[in-house]
Amino acid sequence: MKHIVSFSGGRTSAYLVHLMEQKRKDNGWQIEYVFADTGAEHPKTYDFIRQVVKHYGINLTCLRAVYSNKKGVGVTYKKVPINKIGWDLSIIETQVKIYGNFTINRPNCTSRMKADVMDKYKKETYGKSNYYQWLGMRIDEPRRLKFINLNDDMFTSKKLNPNNIRYLAEISDFEKSDVLEWWGKMPFDLQIEEHLGNCVFCIKKASKKIALAARDEPILFDDWNEAITGSHVRLMPTDKLGTGHIYRGWLSPDKLIAQFSDVPTSHLKEMVYKGKKNDVGSCSESCEIDFDQMDMFKEVAQ
Repeated sequence: MKHIVSFSGGRTSAYLVHLMEQKRKDNGWQIEYVFADTGAEHPKTYDFIRQVVKHYGINLTCLRAVYSNKKGVGVTYKKVPINKIGWDLSIIETQVKIYGNFTINRPNCTSRMKADVMDKYKKETYGKSNYYQWLGMRIDEPRRLKFINLNDDMFTSKKLNPNNIRYLAEISDFEKSDVLEWWGKMPFDLQIEEHLGNCVFCIKKASKKIALAARDEPILFDDWNEAITGSHVRLMPTDKLGTGHIYRGWLSPDKLIAQFSDVPTSHLKEMVYKGKKNDVGSCSESCEIDFDQMDMFKEVAQ
């Protein structure tokens, strides 16, 4: 049985790579590492991904969504060399041109750019169920651990989930604080603060995190704003306020950051991080998911 690891580019996901390499060496597991690239991750996340690949000497299959205007075709994918992944919002621009804006209540960015891409790649490469798919979800994220009972043996239990999804929590009792401590001992680390993790201006992030990210990365923010509000964006029947109103309260990027215009950056940062050094369940966690888990991402991040 092949083991497919969905690598998101975050610390927890990279720790899963570490454990899986131990399984490969000790138990002879056949493993493929796959990264679904949205083009909207922080540039330093892409640097970290390449560092992980080099450090462990692994091959990483990098996929990007390919869209078609032809009826019934849907989303397919293409493979991208690892040296070509990076900040590139042309993927986002194509999606919103065809499907309109994704929103906090309609997160089809995750489903189309990650879940659909992974689903098609798995089926075309390995068939319907000739694999386990591993996701970097920890034991302190119980709401994300669907289909499993951690007291069951993951390979002999008769309660296997529909898509053979497996979790980091099944082979490690590490919580978020443990992962952070472990990376603190490594020769390299992800060189961004948490509010910049995953897609930098993700719709699931708290408004204050997005506002802080916009101040930290104004050029990236301008790129993002244009990608989701430009004239190329398809206007959907539900877009009563026009394009770009993707965040909580149906705010556009400009209107969201305007809410914090009178807040000094130092205070805004304190608002984001005070008392939440090791919080879980927010968009600090991975969006690297299987299609059958999309219902979990209807939840609103804190």
